[in-house]
Amino acid sequence: MIGCVGAVYRVYAGPFKNKVGVKTYPTNLLNLMKKRLITISAVALTTVFIIFAVTNWWVYRSDRVTKAFVGHLSHERYEEAAQMLIAPSAIEVDSSGGVLLVDHDRNATAVPEARLPFLAGGGRLDGPANFSMTALQGSKNGRVEGPVTIYLSVEGGKICIERVDSL
Repeated sequence: MIGCVGAVYRVYAGPFKNKVGVKTYPTNLLNLMKKRLITISAVALTTVFIIFAVTNWWVYRSDRVTKAFVGHLSHERYEEAAQMLIAPSAIEVDSSGGVLLVDHDRNATAVPEARLPFLAGGGRLDGPANFSMTALQGSKNGRVEGPVTIYLSVEGGKICIERVDSL
């Protein structure tokens, strides 16, 4: 027991004077303090990095969801786009190749195949919509006939069809 106390005293003994009279700490105590400082610094830096990464992912999630949805509709991947929707919003492909759009109020709008695909933008954003997409195909003499515009919002990681305008 006495030997153990003596060893602890030697490790954690305070400063002592060396031959020149300068206060110094035992080297094993300095090494222990350096190791603790390095460990604490590494843990703190890792924690800050993880918090930054999670915050960055959370803030830009709606942008990623929007880009993915626009890509699916622009490339006519309607099944993938439909999986990104919040019910009761829906996108269904009918037997003629057209698309049936159902907004969050359960209003259905049919878009014929001749007007597809949808392109990003083209609508006037007013109200809760975050972005819009427009189907512009099907023109006569260079004049677009009745574009179909869907107004969309991002809620969490899902898309909601706010309304569908067809002229």
